Amino acid sequence: MTEFTRPDGSSGLVPTAPTVAGGQPLAPDAGIDTAVGMDPGIDSTAAAGLELQVRSQWSYARMRFLRHRLAVAGLIGLIIIFGAGIFANLVAPYSYAAIDYTNTLHPPTTINQHYFGTDGVGADEFSRVIWGIRTSLEVGVFVAVVSSIIGLIIGAVAGYFGGLLDNLLMRITDLVLTLPALAILLAFSALLGNGSQWTISIILAAFFWTGIARVVRGVFLSLREKEYVEAAKASGAGDARIMFRHILPNTLGPVIVNGTLAVGVAILTEAALSFLGFGITPPTPSLGALVNDGQNYPSQWWLTIFPGLLIVLIVLCVNFVGDGLRDALDPQQRRMRA
Repeated sequence: MTEFTRPDGSSGLVPTAPTVAGGQPLAPDAGIDTAVGMDPGIDSTAAAGLELQVRSQWSYARMRFLRHRLAVAGLIGLIIIFGAGIFANLVAPYSYAAIDYTNTLHPPTTINQHYFGTDGVGADEFSRVIWGIRTSLEVGVFVAVVSSIIGLIIGAVAGYFGGLLDNLLMRITDLVLTLPALAILLAFSALLGNGSQWTISIILAAFFWTGIARVVRGVFLSLREKEYVEAAKASGAGDARIMFRHILPNTLGPVIVNGTLAVGVAILTEAALSFLGFGITPPTPSLGALVNDGQNYPSQWWLTIFPGLLIVLIVLCVNFVGDGLRDALDPQQRRMRA
C-alpha cells in the first residue's frame, strides 16, 4: 500500500501494483508468466507447472458415480455375486445335478462342504444356489439387452418422425402396458410349456420394452428441435444418420439406467414365475424354483432362506447401481444423495 496526501491535508492509502521477487512491479497483462520469471511473450502454461486436463462428460459421470457410496457398494456386491455365478464350475463344490440319497436334509455344515445344507434328494444347496445365480444372470442380462434394443428402436422412430406413426406405435405401447403382466406371463408360460431360461427370457423381453420406449420417445421429441439437428438436416444428413449419429448418443443415459433396473425386475419376475411353478424346469437350477422346493420342507429353513436372501441381495444391489447411474448420468445433478 502507498500513502498519499489529499489537497485538504488528509492522508490515505492506495494499493500498489503487484510485484514479484526483487521488487519489480508486475505488468497488468504479464500474468503468471512474469510471476514465475518467464518471458510474457511465451505461452507456457505447462512449462509454468500447470496442466489443464480436459474431462469428457463420461469422466464426470464416473466421478459422480464413485461418490455415490450405495451405488459403489451395490456394484461391488454384484461383482461378487455374479462373479460366483459366472465361475460356478469353479466356485461350487458339486454339480447342480449331483444327488446323494444317503445325505438328505442335512443342515448347513462345513463337513463335505455343505455350507447351505442339503435338500430332500441330497443335492448340495450351496452348489444349486451358485448355479441358480448364473441362471438368473442369464435371464436378467438377456431381458435387459433385448428389451432395451426393442424399446430404443420403437421410441426413436416414434419420437423422431411423430405424426401418425408416433400415434400408432404409442397406442401399441399403451396396449401392452394395460395388459395384466403377471397373468399374461403365466398364460404364455403354460402355453409354451415350462422350459429353459431362454424361453422365459424371450417372454419377459416381449413385455419389458414399453417403459424404455416411452422414455426414448420423450427424449427424441425434445432433441429433434435442437439447433444441431437442424444443422445436420441442412448439411444433407439422412434421417437414419441424424437419429443414430446425432440424437441417439444423448439418450444413452436414460437407456442405461432403465436397462440396469430391468435386470433386477427380470430376475425378480423370473423368480416369481419359477416360484409359482411356471418358470424354469428342473434340473436347471433357478433361485425361484429353489424357494418353491423349500416349501415342501417347512422345518428345513435353509432351503428357503438362502436362495430367497440371494434374490433380495441381487435386486437391492441392482437398484442401488441404477440409482447411482441415474444421478451420475444426469448433467443437472450436483449433489449425491448417498
